Amino acid sequence: MKLILVRHGESQGNVDHNVYKNTRNCDIPLSDRGVDQCINVANLLSENLKNEESISIFSSPYRRALDTATIIRTELDGSHVLQFRKHFSLCEQDYSTALGCDSLADFCATDDKENRLYDQAGEVNYILPRGESLRDVYVRCGLFVERNGWFSSSKCVIIVAHKGTCNMLEAYLLNDGDPKMGKWWNAEARVYSVSRPLGRAVLVKNECVLGTHSTPGNEELLKWAKNSPPPDEWYNDDANPFKPEGD
Repeated sequence: MKLILVRHGESQGNVDHNVYKNTRNCDIPLSDRGVDQCINVANLLSENLKNEESISIFSSPYRRALDTATIIRTELDGSHVLQFRKHFSLCEQDYSTALGCDSLADFCATDDKENRLYDQAGEVNYILPRGESLRDVYVRCGLFVERNGWFSSSKCVIIVAHKGTCNMLEAYLLNDGDPKMGKWWNAEARVYSVSRPLGRAVLVKNECVLGTHSTPGNEELLKWAKNSPPPDEWYNDDANPFKPEGD
């Protein structure tokens, strides 16, 4: 079975964190560039999944993720999509009072107590005031994997979520008990081959990475190919306008 994890396209909150002051986190939409990113990756998915006979799409209910998933569904052959569902286990990490900050480290730097707690616990285990930790996200992602039976109903599953959620899902599926927050670009899709469809015991192999590799004045698609990680320059923030901070 093929499993594809997709981070939503660039949102208006990624462009301007002040958006969070007047718009609920769950209601923040894609930016115009985010829509273009989603169309690009959806076209790649459509091209390379055209022989798949049964596809299921699961999405975070947040608007930016749901709109990304809807664009992907629109580009795919509708007759091959067995189900399209939103699931609250795929929501973004609850940032609570840190919502709109560039990073957890920046938020903690403004409060001596929280800064000490962050240093002691680390990025994954630090629990935000009235929020949740990435470890909490890891646990709910695991429950999503184990309880939904989506492995048995489709030959291809697409999950659309947020940076933190995608990282924790990947760690859980790879049986990594020490998850970390890594880079995951807007509209980046990672494709896995699933060899054992048995909940927690699932074994996956990273097959390829899809997405938009963008530099100022030059936008091209990273082609579908096995064992093709993103180029090193993709992680150069100065060369790439798709900033990885925030979800």
